[in-house]
Amino acid sequence: MDKKVPMKLSTCVAVLVVGLIGCGDDGGVAGGNSTSLPPKDDLALGWQAFESGDYQIALTFFESAITEDPSAGEPWCGKGWTCLQGQEVRNCWGDFQEALIKQYEHSDAWAGKAVAECHHNLAEAIRAAEEVLSREPRYAFSHLPEFDWMDLRLIMAQAHFSRSEYSEANAQVDSLGGNPADPLDDSFVEDLMIEIERLGNLIRH
Repeated sequence: MDKKVPMKLSTCVAVLVVGLIGCGDDGGVAGGNSTSLPPKDDLALGWQAFESGDYQIALTFFESAITEDPSAGEPWCGKGWTCLQGQEVRNCWGDFQEALIKQYEHSDAWAGKAVAECHHNLAEAIRAAEEVLSREPRYAFSHLPEFDWMDLRLIMAQAHFSRSEYSEANAQVDSLGGNPADPLDDSFVEDLMIEIERLGNLIRH
């Protein structure tokens, strides 16, 4: 594995996207005032700020875009990904749910939901990750390519493990190029847990 991502993920319920981008400064986004720009500009500037690590500014733009066009789903997706950079990650799943309800069926919305649901509903985390990978087996987040299909498969491995679905978790280990544990070994569960943690460290370093 040659992927290098500065993110640590020890268990699915502790998924944090924080650290994927370096923290930005507290300054504004050039050319922008969220109260005077049309919704599309707010959305573009929100993603620009997100990609720069200026999460508070990004949140302001996404919320402005939502206010200007309540029927649009993409600003909710942006708001959700921005939420995942903060401390209240357990509340982020609702933003992605809103994006999907508003028919923003983009893989990025499903991927964000997979991450967020790790703090809310592990079965939904698995389902969301499967949805992304069924569309794009080698998925990469369009606004943060360092987050990709390997992260989603790791989420699935951890979620399955946490649900005591060890065979399914083992299958994800295999999909990641890891060393599947031997189901006939007395230490199967422990070996599987160790291998999932090992893969997590490899993927993110």
